Amino acid sequence: MTRTPSPTPDTARIEELLRSIRPQPGPRLRMRMAQAPWKVASSQNKGAISMKRQFRFAALGAVVLILLGVLAATPVGSVLADELLQFFARVQGNSLPLQPEQIMPPVPTSTPEPTHALAIQPAAEVTAALPTATLVPTLTLDPADLADASLIEAQTAAGWRLYAPRRLPRDYRLTRILYDSDQQSVQMQYASPQAGSGEFFQITQGRSLEPLSVGADAQVENVAIGPYNAEFVRGTWLTADGADQSTWEGNAEVYTLRWQAEEVFLSIQFFLNDAFYPAYLERDEILAVAQDMARCEGGDYACQVDQAAAAAGFTPWQFPAAPEGLSFDYVDYRPGLTAVEYGHSMDRLSLVQSTQDFATQEENTWFSVPEDAVQSLEVAGQPGEYVRGQFMARPGESQAEWNADVPVERLRWKNGDWWFQLVKTGGEEMQASALADLAAQLTNDDTQVQADGQDSNSLQAAVPGVYTDLASLEAAAGFDVLEPGVLPEGLPFSHARYEAIFHSVMLLYGNFAPDKIHADGPVLLLIQAPRPAQDSDPSGYYPPEAIQAVEVNGQAGYLITGSMETFMAEEGQPTPAPVWHADSGGLALHWNSGEWQFDLRFDPTGHGARIGLEDLLEIAASLQ
Repeated sequence: MTRTPSPTPDTARIEELLRSIRPQPGPRLRMRMAQAPWKVASSQNKGAISMKRQFRFAALGAVVLILLGVLAATPVGSVLADELLQFFARVQGNSLPLQPEQIMPPVPTSTPEPTHALAIQPAAEVTAALPTATLVPTLTLDPADLADASLIEAQTAAGWRLYAPRRLPRDYRLTRILYDSDQQSVQMQYASPQAGSGEFFQITQGRSLEPLSVGADAQVENVAIGPYNAEFVRGTWLTADGADQSTWEGNAEVYTLRWQAEEVFLSIQFFLNDAFYPAYLERDEILAVAQDMARCEGGDYACQVDQAAAAAGFTPWQFPAAPEGLSFDYVDYRPGLTAVEYGHSMDRLSLVQSTQDFATQEENTWFSVPEDAVQSLEVAGQPGEYVRGQFMARPGESQAEWNADVPVERLRWKNGDWWFQLVKTGGEEMQASALADLAAQLTNDDTQVQADGQDSNSLQAAVPGVYTDLASLEAAAGFDVLEPGVLPEGLPFSHARYEAIFHSVMLLYGNFAPDKIHADGPVLLLIQAPRPAQDSDPSGYYPPEAIQAVEVNGQAGYLITGSMETFMAEEGQPTPAPVWHADSGGLALHWNSGEWQFDLRFDPTGHGARIGLEDLLEIAASLQ
């Protein structure tokens, strides 16, 4: 990340807090989500990983994409060879040749997001930015590219939190998730092998679903779905061979339920058995699916596990409580696979469980590992394998080299009918034995799981020192906290953090999710801390043209514009010099006043929002 060197003892802690802020997916992330590495079956160019790293000014990184990429690129599985379980596909040597379509072109010069200025308004008048009413496609790609998505992929592409059943009728299971970029809708398909000749149903949801056309004689029944009114109708349009028009058939075994929940329109269509009677599903079972639909909140652990269990057909094994130092993020799933995700800052842990060996389904050798990279060990009494590292290819090169220093650790094992994998990325290395000890804590007994201990939506548990009103903040801090009298439009006060050790506070402005970690859009931060004995000096890191001397209410300060970008060093080569990007939109203002020091920072987080230098000075001057 971009750092302003400072001798003050709280700088590292403040920057750690900044790193914990992860924006919700924006358009750029949604575009990249379509290229997630678990789509290797249809594309061969997902393996090469750029050696470039972008450190944004406030370290607001898009961790969800990285997490999904690691999860997808390292599926659970093993192969049976010579009567020994091998959980990774092994290749000889530490390099892989790349096909022409896999070779990454050199990283192009970044093109800034289209910019738009944010007006400065009185703080009392600033409200959350409202979503645009104009329907704009969130992904400019062939819908077939997301024809077999996971829940999180589809949700990221759609741009809203999806509804899904917490229970399904009898032995029905999820068979497919599709995203339609033209209609901006998500379709979930469900079926049962016991449902006779092809019975199935599908759930479609979108913010602009077209009304359903029915015949004049259609019998439309009004039913209640929770607090919402819904319409239930039997029948469909049929077109005879050679006919030039369709006819409404009211006795067809097709049942449709339509309703609106908040801003989302939902439709459930049941295609039952018209070959023999009775049908596998009955009316009450059809309506029960809709009654069990839920939109799980970000940190609602129990709700998300229920949905994953219903979709996959098994209840995932779970940790009794969140692993030490981590908090629950979300549950992802696909047919026959669940993934429970934990994290803190850049430290990530994925628990994946599957009904089948995904490794045997992949023909792409990119996801193989060198034989000498595999370490065998025991996991909860079962044989397992551990690997650290992954293949990497620099832009323009035709050969991928295994890099054991990449902080990606994978532990795989099988227990009964289930294939498991733990993926650890970022943070401190755990190594094989520690991951195996962690895996031994897993349980399939729901009574041993503390749902409240997993819930990152509990602010005090997930992010200690979080306050949503200034009165409580000041009571805890023991001093008057200054706040801006003017703010950029669309960036209202969200929450504050108090660091008792360093006696400092941070006020955060923007549109944050309920977990107070994810931000959707630009962020403004104000840090107030005791003045250190020696002021910080950014001249050793930023170029002179990035630093400007200013005054805030008569007090001397300095303003930093832009952001610094660094590149990973190549073996045997000197560390590349950081590159300053003046047009990134990042701004930081530092000044002292009496016994306090202040930092006011604006980060567009890739959304193209901008405020001017004079705007930031006006905000600083308005503190009261």
